[in-house]
Amino acid sequence: MALRIAHLSFSSSGGAGTVATRLADIQRSMGHEATVISQIAGSLRDAPFAAPLHTAAATADQFLVKSASFDAPISLYRDRLSQQLDESLRGVDIIHLHWPHGLIDLDRLGEIAGSRPVVWTLHDMAAFTGVCHYSLGCERFTSGCAACPAVKGPFRGAVERHLTEKATALEGIHDLRVVSPSHWLAGEASRSPLFEGKDIRVIQNPLALSDAGEHNPDQQRASDPEGRDLASTAEGGDTAREALTFVVLAANLEDPLKGVEDAVEGFRRAFPTGQGATLELVGRGERGASIPGVVARGYQSSSEVAKILERADYLVVASRAENQPLAIAEAQAAGVSLIGREATGIPEHLEIDPEGALFDSVESLATVLGTVTPRSSTQRAQLAHRARVHYDPIATAQSYERVYSTG
Repeated sequence: MALRIAHLSFSSSGGAGTVATRLADIQRSMGHEATVISQIAGSLRDAPFAAPLHTAAATADQFLVKSASFDAPISLYRDRLSQQLDESLRGVDIIHLHWPHGLIDLDRLGEIAGSRPVVWTLHDMAAFTGVCHYSLGCERFTSGCAACPAVKGPFRGAVERHLTEKATALEGIHDLRVVSPSHWLAGEASRSPLFEGKDIRVIQNPLALSDAGEHNPDQQRASDPEGRDLASTAEGGDTAREALTFVVLAANLEDPLKGVEDAVEGFRRAFPTGQGATLELVGRGERGASIPGVVARGYQSSSEVAKILERADYLVVASRAENQPLAIAEAQAAGVSLIGREATGIPEHLEIDPEGALFDSVESLATVLGTVTPRSSTQRAQLAHRARVHYDPIATAQSYERVYSTG
């Protein structure tokens, strides 16, 4: 039976918004009526006047409320904002939340939804903490967020009250169904009083429909953008590269949560002269650009990122906290293996990536970078196939259909 599904995310892009948009596309291809309801199409950083009240609230959260020593984002004032969505949600069968903070009033969601299912896909920890998007090891969300270290002293009482308000709002939702893309985040949510005892399904974030088909993961590996010959023939007829190429992907390379500084320092220690390897930094910012072998590519379109991944050996993810990043899935679907920090949801990606590796410090990252070898076309093709199966968009949508129908 065809369903009318409304996906709610503050932005229709970014991690949560992209998942919402992809899932709606997939569901429409399967005959459902799926829409995405969002406040903005991009980010507040790129388009601050697209939602000026939210920009002001986010600025207050960042510079007035948040402790300077806490690296993850927070949302306190931005959570107070919302749109009037009663009419937009009137005719739908399923209300599917992704990152609804600042978009919908959770206090009224139960009244708006009535007996209709509300499915919440958790993309970070903001649903069940007082204000932080990631707790970074803090356990206070399990017992009320007292003395929250993420905010300055005068705002700690507000954090406790805000968590209580979230709990009350969730209790008012008649039929709430919770999904996490990672086992790690599902486990963290189950430790929170807000979701304690709740059945939390784990469903992978999907690749885009256009990324799920067969492709040649080695088509761009013969040369880099400057046209240098990088190919050599390896034993068994596989094409491998004489020099290693590592890549870091981040919207903002200066974001301390992404750990780009650690990635650059690990590379510098492994390749002090820059010979034998290249580290490409993709994203806004110039961090590491003056170090031999490090190339700052700046912001790149999705098509340019795809070209970079086609010639890369390894994606380096040094983030201090991640759920199930689309960047890792897309890199693996291009045959690029993961070198990731042993934290939060990142290690789960190695379930399909036997050539990948984990690190827990700059020193261990340097060791990993210095010992890995260029990846063969066979290894790349095998990983690409496993990724297309693991993050298959139709399988993801079918899993959500089961959540919609049975809870």
